[in-house]
Amino acid sequence: MGNVCLAIFLCRLENFIMSRRLREEEERARQALLEQDEVDKLQVLHEQIFGPLVWRRLPSGIRIQDLKSDHYDEVLDIIENNYPQEDVVFKNSRYNEDVASQRSFRERLRFNISDNSSIIAVDEVEISYKLNRLSITPL
Repeated sequence: MGNVCLAIFLCRLENFIMSRRLREEEERARQALLEQDEVDKLQVLHEQIFGPLVWRRLPSGIRIQDLKSDHYDEVLDIIENNYPQEDVVFKNSRYNEDVASQRSFRERLRFNISDNSSIIAVDEVEISYKLNRLSITPL
Protein backbone atom coordinates (compact mmCIF):
# COMPACT_ATOMS: atom_id res chain seq x y z
CA MET A 1 0.00 0.00 0.00
CA GLY A 2 2.87 2.33 0.80
CA ASN A 3 4.38 1.87 -2.64
CA VAL A 4 1.04 2.59 -4.32
CA CYS A 5 0.61 5.82 -2.31
CA LEU A 6 4.18 6.82 -3.11
CA ALA A 7 3.58 6.11 -6.82
CA ILE A 8 0.36 8.14 -6.81
CA PHE A 9 2.12 10.97 -4.97
CA LEU A 10 5.02 10.96 -7.45
CA CYS A 11 2.59 10.87 -10.38
CA ARG A 12 0.68 13.87 -9.01
CA LEU A 13 3.94 15.70 -8.26
CA GLU A 14 5.12 15.06 -11.82
CA ASN A 15 1.77 16.31 -13.22
CA PHE A 16 2.01 19.42 -11.02
CA ILE A 17 5.57 20.13 -12.20
CA MET A 18 4.62 19.51 -15.85
CA SER A 19 1.53 21.71 -15.59
CA ARG A 20 3.63 24.45 -13.97
CA ARG A 21 6.12 24.22 -16.82
CA LEU A 22 3.28 24.27 -19.31
CA ARG A 23 1.80 27.35 -17.65
CA GLU A 24 5.20 29.06 -17.71
CA GLU A 25 5.65 28.23 -21.42
CA GLU A 26 2.15 29.48 -22.20
CA GLU A 27 2.89 32.70 -20.28
CA ARG A 28 6.15 33.19 -22.21
CA ALA A 29 4.31 32.63 -25.51
CA ARG A 30 1.62 35.13 -24.46
CA GLN A 31 4.31 37.70 -23.55
CA ALA A 32 6.03 37.17 -26.90
CA LEU A 33 2.74 37.80 -28.71
CA LEU A 34 2.12 40.97 -26.70
CA GLU A 35 5.63 42.21 -27.44
CA GLN A 36 5.16 41.44 -31.16
CA ASP A 37 1.85 43.34 -31.13
CA GLU A 38 3.63 46.33 -29.58
CA VAL A 39 6.38 46.17 -32.22
CA ASP A 40 3.74 45.99 -34.97
CA LYS A 41 1.87 48.98 -33.52
CA LEU A 42 5.10 50.98 -33.32
CA GLN A 43 5.99 50.06 -36.88
CA VAL A 44 2.57 51.21 -38.12
CA LEU A 45 2.92 54.48 -36.21
CA HIS A 46 6.41 54.99 -37.62
CA GLU A 47 5.11 54.47 -41.17
CA GLN A 48 2.24 56.88 -40.56
CA ILE A 49 4.56 59.57 -39.20
CA PHE A 50 7.42 59.27 -41.67
CA GLY A 51 5.69 57.82 -44.72
CA PRO A 52 4.07 59.98 -47.33
CA LEU A 53 0.56 61.13 -46.54
CA VAL A 54 -1.80 59.68 -49.14
CA TRP A 55 -4.45 62.26 -49.95
CA ARG A 56 -6.57 60.16 -52.29
CA ARG A 57 -6.60 56.91 -54.22
CA LEU A 58 -8.38 57.15 -57.55
CA PRO A 59 -10.24 54.20 -59.09
CA SER A 60 -7.83 54.27 -62.03
CA GLY A 61 -4.93 53.22 -59.78
CA ILE A 62 -3.49 56.71 -59.27
CA ARG A 63 -2.45 57.71 -55.75
CA ILE A 64 -2.11 61.39 -54.75
CA GLN A 65 0.48 61.74 -51.98
CA ASP A 66 2.93 64.12 -50.37
CA LEU A 67 6.30 64.45 -52.03
CA LYS A 68 9.04 63.08 -49.77
CA SER A 69 12.78 63.65 -50.05
CA ASP A 70 13.56 60.21 -51.46
CA HIS A 71 11.76 61.21 -54.69
CA TYR A 72 13.16 64.74 -55.08
CA ASP A 73 15.76 63.79 -57.68
CA GLU A 74 13.25 61.99 -59.88
CA VAL A 75 10.85 64.94 -59.77
CA LEU A 76 13.67 67.42 -60.46
CA ASP A 77 14.81 65.37 -63.45
CA ILE A 78 11.30 65.27 -64.90
CA ILE A 79 10.79 69.02 -64.48
CA GLU A 80 14.27 69.81 -65.77
CA ASN A 81 13.89 67.59 -68.83
CA ASN A 82 10.43 68.77 -69.84
CA TYR A 83 9.60 72.26 -68.60
CA PRO A 84 12.49 74.32 -70.10
CA GLN A 85 11.88 72.86 -73.57
CA GLU A 86 8.23 74.05 -73.49
CA ASP A 87 8.57 77.45 -71.79
CA VAL A 88 9.10 80.52 -74.00
CA VAL A 89 11.37 82.33 -71.52
CA PHE A 90 13.70 79.34 -71.30
CA LYS A 91 13.78 78.96 -75.07
CA ASN A 92 14.56 82.64 -75.67
CA SER A 93 17.23 82.89 -72.96
CA ARG A 94 19.22 79.93 -74.31
CA TYR A 95 18.88 78.17 -70.99
CA ASN A 96 20.05 74.83 -72.43
CA GLU A 97 23.44 76.33 -73.29
CA ASP A 98 24.10 77.90 -69.85
CA VAL A 99 25.29 75.35 -67.26
CA ALA A 100 25.24 77.90 -64.42
CA SER A 101 21.57 78.70 -65.12
CA GLN A 102 20.70 75.02 -65.17
CA ARG A 103 22.45 74.47 -61.82
CA SER A 104 20.75 77.52 -60.31
CA PHE A 105 17.34 76.42 -61.61
CA ARG A 106 17.81 72.95 -60.11
CA GLU A 107 18.86 74.39 -56.72
CA ARG A 108 15.85 76.71 -56.68
CA LEU A 109 13.54 73.84 -57.63
CA ARG A 110 14.98 71.66 -54.86
CA PHE A 111 14.44 74.47 -52.33
CA ASN A 112 10.86 75.01 -53.48
CA ILE A 113 9.83 71.36 -53.39
CA SER A 114 11.48 70.72 -50.04
CA ASP A 115 8.99 72.86 -48.09
CA ASN A 116 6.67 69.83 -47.63
CA SER A 117 3.85 71.44 -49.60
CA SER A 118 4.31 69.51 -52.84
CA ILE A 119 2.22 66.55 -53.92
CA ILE A 120 2.71 63.96 -56.64
CA ALA A 121 0.49 61.54 -58.53
CA VAL A 122 1.80 57.99 -58.47
CA ASP A 123 0.57 55.19 -60.72
CA GLU A 124 0.21 52.25 -58.30
CA VAL A 125 -0.25 49.73 -61.12
CA GLU A 126 3.03 50.81 -62.68
CA ILE A 127 4.74 50.55 -59.29
CA SER A 128 3.73 46.93 -58.87
CA TYR A 129 5.35 46.12 -62.22
CA LYS A 130 8.53 47.99 -61.36
CA LEU A 131 9.08 46.30 -57.99
CA ASN A 132 7.82 49.25 -55.96
CA ARG A 133 10.02 51.81 -57.71
CA LEU A 134 8.30 55.17 -58.08
CA SER A 135 7.36 56.02 -61.63
CA ILE A 136 6.50 59.64 -62.36
CA THR A 137 5.49 60.48 -65.90
CA PRO A 138 4.87 63.99 -67.18
CA LEU A 139 1.50 64.63 -68.79
